[in-house]
Amino acid sequence: QKSVTTFTATLPPLRLGIARTNGNVTLSWPVGAAGFVLQMTDQLTTSVNWTAVTNTALVVGEQKTVTLQPTSGTRFYQLRKP
Repeated sequence: QKSVTTFTATLPPLRLGIARTNGNVTLSWPVGAAGFVLQMTDQLTTSVNWTAVTNTALVVGEQKTVTLQPTSGTRFYQLRKP
């Protein structure tokens, strides 16, 4: 007989903040979200194509932040752990 050990880890929810400041868009998330990648897409469909945001994230206090210039059209963002 094989013995199986299981465990459960409870992680706090990741919150991706967004703010518009001085004409730019700033996205922020907790510094503790190690290994997560910020991604974006311009549409949510069944075959959505997420691409990595390549702007460097800065650490401000307990948050990582990325500042982007707004573009025309709609943008959706997510944090994903590859």
